[in-house]
Amino acid sequence: MFFWPEGGMKTLRLTTLSFLWFLALTIGVYAFICFWNFTAEDAFIVCRYAENLGDFGTIHFNRGEPVQAFTSPLHVILESLLYLASGSSLIPWKILSLAAWILCVLITVAACGRQPIPSLAVVTLLALPPSAVLWTVGGLETAMLALWVTSMTAIVCRERFDFPQILAVLILAAASFLTRYDSVIFTIPLAACAMLRNGNPKQIAAASLCAATAPLAWLAFAWNEFGDILPTSFYAKPPTLHLPTIGKNLIYVVQWLIFCGLVPLSLLPVLWQGLRRNRVCRQLPQPSSFRWLWMALGLVFAYSLTIATTHMMFCFRCFVPYLPSAAMLAAWQYRNVADNIESTKRQTRWEWTAMSCLFLMILFNAAHLWHTWRHSLEGFTLVVGEYRSIGARDYSLRFLRILREQAEEIRRDWATRRASAFREPRIFTFAAGVLPHAYRSAYIYEVLISYRHHYPYSVKWAADYIHLMSPRHGPVEKQLVKPLSEYKLVSEHEMIFDGSLEKLMVFYDPNPDPHTLPRRVSDPAPSIKNSTGLWR
Repeated sequence: MFFWPEGGMKTLRLTTLSFLWFLALTIGVYAFICFWNFTAEDAFIVCRYAENLGDFGTIHFNRGEPVQAFTSPLHVILESLLYLASGSSLIPWKILSLAAWILCVLITVAACGRQPIPSLAVVTLLALPPSAVLWTVGGLETAMLALWVTSMTAIVCRERFDFPQILAVLILAAASFLTRYDSVIFTIPLAACAMLRNGNPKQIAAASLCAATAPLAWLAFAWNEFGDILPTSFYAKPPTLHLPTIGKNLIYVVQWLIFCGLVPLSLLPVLWQGLRRNRVCRQLPQPSSFRWLWMALGLVFAYSLTIATTHMMFCFRCFVPYLPSAAMLAAWQYRNVADNIESTKRQTRWEWTAMSCLFLMILFNAAHLWHTWRHSLEGFTLVVGEYRSIGARDYSLRFLRILREQAEEIRRDWATRRASAFREPRIFTFAAGVLPHAYRSAYIYEVLISYRHHYPYSVKWAADYIHLMSPRHGPVEKQLVKPLSEYKLVSEHEMIFDGSLEKLMVFYDPNPDPHTLPRRVSDPAPSIKNSTGLWR
């Protein structure tokens, strides 16, 4: 029987570990380069808000119409500052998001003690899954929210709760709230942990007052400016308690937790310790703050069951901001195993087992990334998901390009109309991002932009142009409010979208109704008649 010399085995382990690091970093860097051109369509909603704020000083999508269709006020404000500084909104925001995600990885690596195998597990979980890569560069608030909650988690897990720590925790909770309101489901348990462990009422009150200033100021501003503190998406696509939908979301979330590597890589050290319990000399208990972290992640999991397959939540967006915090728990398990094993032989077996599993996970992620780029924005998920038959490449290079082209076609057509001499066109669109951003001076009707509490009428009656997709959203005749003969077709493009042949069309209405949509979400609606003289 052949035995490796101890020095040779150590060299082999170091070489293998170095190779795995090189492989993971190479795949990760290449993935971010490939996905850089991907942008979620909704990101352009924020771009229009941010650019209008920079140019005109108001957070309005349509000028003179205060409506909160964005979900992240901090995102809009920061992107507006980037726009003023650079003249561009999207690219600087993507760069900032990438930097934020890199910081998340570094914070998580530091939290696990910078040990090579736990750190490699962190990189495998945070730099390689398609959901992490795609939403880092997708143009939304995901990476920024991840930075706040990851920093908050790292502070809580250190288990020092003096005044500077509790102040930092509560300020990060406030920043998370201003980034996404629903982040409170994660931040409240961690903030409660920090306050209970501090136990000083005066320090807690002072830190709470300081941290609450910005959120309270924003809510007061939102109520005064928009007439509502909640974004229109809360009303247009709210969380659901519909049991069949929750069941579908459960299947979706479980699939992604497995495919992103969190479940298999977290189970490995647990199974190792369980199967070899009698051979491990000592076991370290989890820090008490981890119980609060488990509670926070459990609440995120439960909340995900109500929103996971909602529009624009594809590729597991709902969980990505909390993935680094979950990775801290997984990395701690790896570190715990390594610290507990006293036998050199068993330590070697554990390292080879961990490296083998990480190697397989790295290869799986490479295949998963390729499939997401080429074939499905939902990756390898089965049965459920929003965009299961269109990859990030076609979404970015074809779908978004067509939307930009149609904005220019509307602009050219409107220039030939008599009404263009005294007003901008009113456009109804099924997608409020790319087309409205490409034609910023146009007035836009859309489900989120045009949501009003007291306006039960279809805004399509007042639109000069109706932009639709068929058959995905129904037959053309069903999407128009007047007979087809009363419209003129201005633009028509075809593409294979999500597995079926779709037509993206723009119709011009030469006789639209007057614009009667209330300015704010809560304003009362007038009683009006349509162009046929009937009350509607």
